[in-house]
Amino acid sequence: MALVSVLFLGALRRAEAATLTWGDLDHAADAQGMVICVRFSKTNPDGTDPDVRYVNGPFADAIARLRKESGGDQYPDRRVFGGLTGASLSRRLSAAATAAGIQKHITAHSGRVGLAVELTRRGASTHDVMHAGHWKSAAMVAHYSAAARAEMGAVARYMRSGCGRETTGSMPSCARPMLA
Repeated sequence: MALVSVLFLGALRRAEAATLTWGDLDHAADAQGMVICVRFSKTNPDGTDPDVRYVNGPFADAIARLRKESGGDQYPDRRVFGGLTGASLSRRLSAAATAAGIQKHITAHSGRVGLAVELTRRGASTHDVMHAGHWKSAAMVAHYSAAARAEMGAVARYMRSGCGRETTGSMPSCARPMLA
């Protein structure tokens, strides 16, 4: 659960999760979550751009339990997920998803993509999604959330508004005037 937490709500890339240390995690000021400091990343290779993520609820609880069980408070330089590489974290996550009966192809990047999709579905602005995942480009957010935006688009809203409930043959009655 802790791995899923940092990959999903933290929107971490697998290499970022692999190098995460206990010193990079701290309790949030709201006492409901944790903050994750991503010191170096693909888009911040020299560590000059502050990158702090927020994880809350049962996700933060899972990280806190792992911290307590592993003695993370005593060893701030110890890696959260041991000596695992990004590739091995991805393999473990894929194996856990398969064991849980999840049919979709799951990788360590699935959490990052999933956060963009979920935030978009919940109405977050592109700017807010970019900030949450520390994306530098709105184009990446748009790429990851294209299906979610389509599901929320004008056609979807129109069809959910009542169109399609009364049908004659195979065409919704509210669509017939548009085709005349």
